[in-house]
Amino acid sequence: MRPGQILRQPGLAQTFQAIVEGGRDAFYEGETARAIVRFSEQQGGILSVKDLADCRSRWEAPISTTYHGHTVYEAPPNSSGHVLLQELNIVEQFDLKALGCNTPESIHMMVEAKKLAFADREAYMADPDWVDVPVAGMLSKQYAAERAKLIDPQRAAADVSHGDPWSYQPANYGRRPRPAAAAAMQEEDTTCFVVVDRWGNAVCQLQSIQSSLGSSIVAGDTGILLNNRMTYWHLDPDHPDCLQPGKRVRHTMNPIMVFRDAGEAQHAFQNGGSRNGGTGHGSLALVCGTPGADTQVQTNMQVITHVLDFGMTVAEAVEAPRWRNTHSPTESNIPHECENLLYVESRFPAETLDGLRQRGHTLEVMHGWGASGSEMMIKVDEETGASGLSALQGAADPRRDGYVIGW
Repeated sequence: MRPGQILRQPGLAQTFQAIVEGGRDAFYEGETARAIVRFSEQQGGILSVKDLADCRSRWEAPISTTYHGHTVYEAPPNSSGHVLLQELNIVEQFDLKALGCNTPESIHMMVEAKKLAFADREAYMADPDWVDVPVAGMLSKQYAAERAKLIDPQRAAADVSHGDPWSYQPANYGRRPRPAAAAAMQEEDTTCFVVVDRWGNAVCQLQSIQSSLGSSIVAGDTGILLNNRMTYWHLDPDHPDCLQPGKRVRHTMNPIMVFRDAGEAQHAFQNGGSRNGGTGHGSLALVCGTPGADTQVQTNMQVITHVLDFGMTVAEAVEAPRWRNTHSPTESNIPHECENLLYVESRFPAETLDGLRQRGHTLEVMHGWGASGSEMMIKVDEETGASGLSALQGAADPRRDGYVIGW
């Protein structure tokens, strides 16, 4: 379309109006649901009216860890949010500040931490209604210390195995499922926004239809663009994320909130404290998130450490050169196998790239701002502001469409 043209979607408008008038049931049990099912049947699909009627949203308790005097909250399984928390636990075992910001030494440590956390995800993480997931064990600081010992500061690991987080799980916590066998850059159509208001209420929202334009199929006259999230399923019957009826697919979206005063916040949360950043929870420090599939937990690790370890502003953190690692067979998207590559932006200094090559990383250098991810980030600055209100600093990633708005 050209500037000034108007895109008209009357079918989608009618669907929205039906939801306005009839709420949830209009979509999942009304004519819209029946239209979606009819379209699915016409395409040879197996979606039923009961499938849609049985769909329910859930309110889940977040998971968390501490990192250098902060508490970092994440989405629980069936999200991969635990991966970021594991990464932070592992890199906390090293002195990133001493290693330097975006040096080959610090990048190497973070890449190797990512590999270890992803290996655990492949072995243990799926829909917790179907699989006992050792979240507490994976987030144990003692387990992180054990895993960190596997990192060679001078050499990139080619083969990475999962650990045994069940050894660090609280007693009598579920069964010990058999772990899975050791098991390209991708454009995604995911949206993230973060919001903080003057009273300290905050939202991090991620929504995805998976690949660019999802399945690229609109469900008949409903105007609804169907996703293709099933590309995240595994078909190996021994894999914890194997496709089964009624099972929720493992996904990569991980909204993040970071609070100061980690001890106070952790105690308040465990004892049912307020979710508002201003009471009993410590004080809200950061809200952030990004599209980007398996890139998400890698990008978020980088920007959080840029701010908390190296004192960057959120704009500096979001705009800093970035990397992304792929390590077979831990990619979310089918076929799950991939080349073992470290994608790095060409904006890194030549000596940083050379240092990574010397440690055995196979680099794919991307021109300019080529790394995937589109970080959205807000920092609540308690040291500035007027009338008792904290100043808010926001940043939007220049790598994709994104904007910062304040009022």
